[in-house]
Amino acid sequence: LYLYKSQMRPRMEYCCHIWAGAAQSSLACLNRVQNRLQNLVGSDLFNTLQPLSHRRNVASLTLLYRYFHGKCSVELYSLVTPLRTFSARTRIATSMETNHPFFLNTPPLRRKFHAKSFFPRTTSLWNKLPHDCFPNGYNLTLFKSKVNKHLSS
Repeated sequence: LYLYKSQMRPRMEYCCHIWAGAAQSSLACLNRVQNRLQNLVGSDLFNTLQPLSHRRNVASLTLLYRYFHGKCSVELYSLVTPLRTFSARTRIATSMETNHPFFLNTPPLRRKFHAKSFFPRTTSLWNKLPHDCFPNGYNLTLFKSKVNKHLSS
């Protein structure tokens, strides 16, 4: 298990925010590698590992959090979609602003093919997070632990 965590998994997760939107058949190859580990270490130890899809989602959301707070280059920061604003004061608008003040506009897509690229896919995940996942101010470690806990449940 230690060899897997220290040598194999980092290579399988390298730049996962970029390729996490790949076809399920491609991602299934990585899952098969992790599932082979179950045969080697047994179910008890294997069940302590988080699924790779969960780890990819946490990594993508953490990266978007950094981009959202401007902890990146100016070029990347300019790609983050702005917060969603509502022109009318409806119940839905009030509820959205109260329950999720960091709700981002979904980037416009010209083709369905691009829906699984980083910003559209991660923005969709971001908008589903509850308000309590977002700490006051910039705190990457706290955000990551809260997102990890939320996605695990």
